[in-house]
Amino acid sequence: MRSVEEQLALIRRGAEQIVTQEELRKKLENSLRTGRPLRVKYGIDPTGIDVHLGHTVPLR
Repeated sequence: MRSVEEQLALIRRGAEQIVTQEELRKKLENSLRTGRPLRVKYGIDPTGIDVHLGHTVPLR
């Protein structure tokens, strides 16, 4: 599993809005400690008419 610092860098890359960095750090540390994955919200409307396969690129 990647370190907290590596995960922070990946999450911040291209993000428009995230929780405070300290709050995110705590969530990542808790995820590593408990072995539970961190859930991230990808804020698009899946029923929108403008959604297309290009929106899946950030999900890779």
